[in-house]
Amino acid sequence: MTYDWQENYVDLQEAVWSGLDLIGSIVRERRPDLDEVDVERLIADRIGIWVDFLFIDQSARDVVGELAVLPELIEGSDAHFVLSRTALTRAWCCYELALFNKRDPTEPSGGRTLRSFVTPTLASNYTGFASTSSTAPRDKVEIERNIEADYPGGMIGLDGLLMQVSLQSDPFFTRGAAQAVAAHELVADAIDRWLQHQLGPS
Repeated sequence: MTYDWQENYVDLQEAVWSGLDLIGSIVRERRPDLDEVDVERLIADRIGIWVDFLFIDQSARDVVGELAVLPELIEGSDAHFVLSRTALTRAWCCYELALFNKRDPTEPSGGRTLRSFVTPTLASNYTGFASTSSTAPRDKVEIERNIEADYPGGMIGLDGLLMQVSLQSDPFFTRGAAQAVAAHELVADAIDRWLQHQLGPS
């Protein structure tokens, strides 16, 4: 779960539940044979959620350490949600988005299809990473260095990904909470694996 740290905790909690409800609707659509109790148990009790303020010491100011641990954590995730409307104005949030979306082996180098669920954002004016900010300016410099080194296409590639988010958030092109098809497909692919692990063989 990626979010702007300035987000109200209650609003963040509601956004997390909204994301879980969306996963629940995909589970129900893909597996109508499941008992509703099993779906509710999977969604409410069995899916692990990673929220950075619980696992990373936000006051440690170990930027290099945080940049080193995030790829491993995000690599182990089956789905990714960007939960606050201002998240894409923040450098750290864009870095998490880049890490999750760089793992698509089917895309040619330099291009990635958006595979994250993104809350309709205020960043719909088609701006890229250059317009993001971080509380500590040094953080953004280090993040940009990592993106340039590790993200396919570097900063240009990331700006292409952010453009997809902007298009998705633009009410001229999409209505309501439209989400990337690839994000739905990723969850659909993970459902049987989650159910096998959490509920046992069907």
